[in-house]
Amino acid sequence: MNPHKTLGPDRLNAAFFQKYWDIIGDDVCAAIIAILNGHAIPPKLNLTYVALIPKKPKLTTMANFRPISLCTVTYKLVTKVLSDRLKPWLSTIIHEL
Repeated sequence: MNPHKTLGPDRLNAAFFQKYWDIIGDDVCAAIIAILNGHAIPPKLNLTYVALIPKKPKLTTMANFRPISLCTVTYKLVTKVLSDRLKPWLSTIIHEL
């Protein structure tokens, strides 16, 4: 994860987590494990902003925009763990055309 990408709704980027991991790492890991074990995602962690970036000068339709999702770092970490767990089975659940 690029440490200096755009801030999410919590106003924190990956650089913050990397710099202060020795202080917050245990709490972040505990939160991620709780979510993966079926606990509800706290609403503030599930908050995502969508920014629409223009693709071209003349904006006539929504197709002229590129959406960017700005999620919290913790949410990105949860989805990364889930995607890594699903990788071994993707070829069996997604049919190639």
